[in-house]
Amino acid sequence: SMEYLDIATRPLIAVLPHQHKLSGERKISLASLSSEPFFIQQDPHGVGLGWSSLSACQQAGFIPKNIQFTQDVAAAIGLVSMAMGVTLVPETQSSVLVSDVSYCALEERFATTTLTLCWRKEMKHRLLRDFIDDARALTCRR
Repeated sequence: SMEYLDIATRPLIAVLPHQHKLSGERKISLASLSSEPFFIQQDPHGVGLGWSSLSACQQAGFIPKNIQFTQDVAAAIGLVSMAMGVTLVPETQSSVLVSDVSYCALEERFATTTLTLCWRKEMKHRLLRDFIDDARALTCRR
């Protein structure tokens, strides 16, 4: 069985092609993107950025009609830069400057993603245990 430790929760932001009609806006509603093609990471149910993105869309009242699954954030942003759709990323990603895309904050407060550490309970490796203990101490201190 698995053990989990939530490391950090961050707001999601939208990544739009530069020429998108909303790309000049500082803040947009997630619902305003409901008809767009979405690039989403393929994650197991209940964890990861892909699941966070789909869950946020659902809470905003829609399920994207056109979803293309991507390996990672970089691939998704690359496809957005070619004006093929939109994606959602953690706000920390906005420091990665990619030409031809705009980052927009979302009005929906519930649109967040959590970085979670998970490991097998029976894992007895000392280095791993030390790492988990350090991570736990750091997250508790915050």
